[in-house]
Amino acid sequence: TASGTISAWVDIRDNDGGSNQNIVRIVDNSSNNGMSLQFHRANTEFRAVYRMDGVYKEATYNEAGFDLAAYIAQDWIHLAMTWQHDGESTGEVKIYYNGTLKETVAQPNGFPEADEIDIAHIGTNDDASGAFVDGFVDQVTIYNVTKDDEAVSAMYNGGVMRDLTTFYTNYNPVGLIAYYQFEGNALDSSGNGNHGTLNGTAGFSTSQP
Repeated sequence: TASGTISAWVDIRDNDGGSNQNIVRIVDNSSNNGMSLQFHRANTEFRAVYRMDGVYKEATYNEAGFDLAAYIAQDWIHLAMTWQHDGESTGEVKIYYNGTLKETVAQPNGFPEADEIDIAHIGTNDDASGAFVDGFVDQVTIYNVTKDDEAVSAMYNGGVMRDLTTFYTNYNPVGLIAYYQFEGNALDSSGNGNHGTLNGTAGFSTSQP
């Protein structure tokens, strides 16, 4: 939990739910400390959220002048968030859009040693009761290391999705702990066996980046 990266391709189609849309959320179940990549309902923006003991630090991607229709018109985009902490008083969270760093926010609070990530959800909140993504999510990766700017740009790959279990220029799969390609299932392609379970009305589409 001291450092990590979440990457996903996202295609938002609407924003008429009762809460923010959780694209990917990983959290400690007992403390509710964790990280979320989300589309914020009221502010109409993407956020990389690092929550620690009720304090939220948020790096945001918000295009000036964009309304919901403009975000929808983007179709598929690539988003990534990274976080890192030195265990003392220095840390940060970042958000990337289409391989480009958009914002860095200081996060002075790190995870207590007793905390551990034990819940991961894609497209919903912790108990799958709300915060649903109104659109499509694909190629979700979770790492236990902080990927740098060059690596995130390589993940985006000029807008062409690629197999992230493979080594490329400026990118390596070191630290990859979960990888959901959603090829008709929620299996983990990282080799770590962190397979997902499809819940509720979620389903698969032929639309992809």
